[in-house]
Amino acid sequence: MEILLINPKSEVSICNTRFEKHSEKEEVSKKLKFFNPGLLSLASYLYDLGTTLEILDLEHINYEHDLLREKLRNEKPKFIGISGVSFKSYVNIINYAKIIKEELPKSIVVCGGMHISALGEQVFNDSENVDLLVLFEGEKVLQMIMDSSAQDYKNIPGIIYKNEKGEIIKTESKKIQIDLKPLHFKLWPNFEEYEPFVEVSRGCQFNCNFCTNNHQFACYREKPIDIIIEELAELGKVYNSLKNSLINMFALNFGQNQKNFKKLMACLQNERLDINWSIQGRVDSHWINSLDLMLDLGLRGVGVGMESASERMLKIMNKTRNPKKYVSHTINCLSRLKKYESSDLKVILNILFYAGETTETIETTRSFLKKHIGGNMGISAASLMAFPKTEIYENIDYYKLEYGTSLHITDEWNKHRCYPVNLTPELRWDIVWELTKKFNIEFERKN
Repeated sequence: MEILLINPKSEVSICNTRFEKHSEKEEVSKKLKFFNPGLLSLASYLYDLGTTLEILDLEHINYEHDLLREKLRNEKPKFIGISGVSFKSYVNIINYAKIIKEELPKSIVVCGGMHISALGEQVFNDSENVDLLVLFEGEKVLQMIMDSSAQDYKNIPGIIYKNEKGEIIKTESKKIQIDLKPLHFKLWPNFEEYEPFVEVSRGCQFNCNFCTNNHQFACYREKPIDIIIEELAELGKVYNSLKNSLINMFALNFGQNQKNFKKLMACLQNERLDINWSIQGRVDSHWINSLDLMLDLGLRGVGVGMESASERMLKIMNKTRNPKKYVSHTINCLSRLKKYESSDLKVILNILFYAGETTETIETTRSFLKKHIGGNMGISAASLMAFPKTEIYENIDYYKLEYGTSLHITDEWNKHRCYPVNLTPELRWDIVWELTKKFNIEFERKN
């Protein structure tokens, strides 16, 4: 084996964010298992190049340290890659790196993923056992790292590494992208237990202040439609009965490109694949006008990035350049979705309480939901978290002067290198945390 790729376990019950669920959604999340999309993409890319590899999924393992040590002793890989989906895996990534160096001191530990790559040099302050950090998209870069002779990494863009003298070196901040190709789900151990997905696009065309995605991806791009259809057909062979699964059409904002969206719908019509699928989209995207067709083709789940009904807050969080028009789009979106209350379509509206909120802006959103939400809709409300590379994290001094915003910094949160946000002096993080629970219960889906 040339490389062992590790999916780390996540810490739980730290704080209320969108990574946590409430009530009905919490029970559902306990029963489902989800892939680490980035890690599977890395594995698929390297596999196509002929690399011998294995994925070690520690997410659902009770004694993962013992399993990790056993795997290292038996396989002795030269390279170990660890990629975390969120901040909740950061502490474990640091612990795994220590274990790896105890078992295989000469191995090369490469880390990446949304949260850890945003931290940059801080990772090397937290761990003496990490050798390289991939800052952006990792497929091609990881290949270049493995192909480098004598551990000469200075010409590989978009990485931070520790040289033989122990010096921390940051290379050119250049993002390298790959063409989006089909993923090899069978590389994942016990893949049948996980919810299938198809990566429809990568990156985002928007620049919302709260988002953690834009710093990592090279550019927004969509997978060719013929490859998406090919991948869906292949999933039908890999998974014996996709009717028992909900395929996530994995895109930060589904249906942004109208031409490609129409082409995808036409191809799904021609193929008539017997599948159920879900999407995540904005209220101002093209998919909203094609719901009849999409339901006929198997759409059963929609996540909508609404965030707020307050024009003031939409502007502060940079959700849109035209808040008034955006609210109008939201009314239209919910009105159309509400027509399918008696269908199998389930809808989740994402709500975010952001820096600068007031009791008035919160009440604006609550009143809006009471008026426009349908029985097939629930919400996933979240309190703001300050993640590295996000607007609030990088410019907290501005928000402090403007709104009295501050970070809730404790020893425990320092371990994770991200922080709950006190939106204003009155709306402290713990108050807003309780508020999100009340919102989620008040607007729990009825159908």
